[in-house]
Amino acid sequence: MADAGFDDAGFDAPPPDVEMDPVYGDNDGDNDGPVFNDNPEEMNDNPDEDYQQHWGSSLETEENGGEDEDEDEEIPFVDDLPIFADASSKALHAETKQLEARRDLAEKEAAANKERVAIMNEHLKNVNQEVDHTNNLVAAKNKEIQSEEHLQALAAREQGRYQTEIK
Repeated sequence: MADAGFDDAGFDAPPPDVEMDPVYGDNDGDNDGPVFNDNPEEMNDNPDEDYQQHWGSSLETEENGGEDEDEDEEIPFVDDLPIFADASSKALHAETKQLEARRDLAEKEAAANKERVAIMNEHLKNVNQEVDHTNNLVAAKNKEIQSEEHLQALAAREQGRYQTEIK
């Protein structure tokens, strides 16, 4: 049995005609902080399950693949000039935006070129390895030719010796 103005736990209950603050979960309007969920049915029973933050984090997560988010991400109306900005401020702001765009483009091109150079270096390493292998094959073939010539010279000498013995 609940008394008027109290809920079942004996705490002050808001009157039915008062709306709750959607941010802080209270109705006193003093913005004194968040209200935590003490409902055991909604709480996570598995302590091994990873805690998921609902706000930004500087830690790498699996969701974004460990990639850093763009630090210069455009946030609406944050980087805009106020309405009362004068012409020189607007011109300076436009020039700054243009320079930032050029910088971003140069960074992207530099990253692409860096990746391209890495690929070319890997290819150069493979080509050098193939050249060394081919040079080794040529050296082995030359050695084989020299051995054949030497054996041919020995055979010619032996043939000459047999011919002199026959006479």
